[in-house]
Amino acid sequence: MRSFLFLLCCVLLSACAADPFTDSDVYAGLSPAAQEAYATVRDAPYFSDACVGFACIPPPTVEAFRVLIEEPLADKAFKSLMNEASIEGQLFGLVGVYFTDADRFARYASRYQHSGAKVDFVSGCVGRRTTARELVDEIIQGRLPESIRGY
Repeated sequence: MRSFLFLLCCVLLSACAADPFTDSDVYAGLSPAAQEAYATVRDAPYFSDACVGFACIPPPTVEAFRVLIEEPLADKAFKSLMNEASIEGQLFGLVGVYFTDADRFARYASRYQHSGAKVDFVSGCVGRRTTARELVDEIIQGRLPESIRGY
């Protein structure tokens, strides 16, 4: 009985802590360009630095991130991505929260600090499979957010 009550409490607490934003709620307030950017980040096939490939060109996901961060509802969009996106898109969402909600950033980052979830990551000409935990450590240090934001 105790374990059932404990499990019930955990479920209730996690439901209370969830962000109330859904894809449709966020879409309603975004500009058409930002809606397209949101979809690009949500479906990100890999997480990356801003400099990818021999020519060091920002990939479409980074360009989309840069569109989203300029939106009035950027904070809600990034938090929504953390709930709905691929793991790679969730990390872009976390980078956004780094800028839009510094006070709550640590809480969001803690979701991934013990995660062994595999993430495809590209930086420069090198692609590798790593863990969300490793990339979150780099996000916390600030190098990846500054690179992705670009200014």
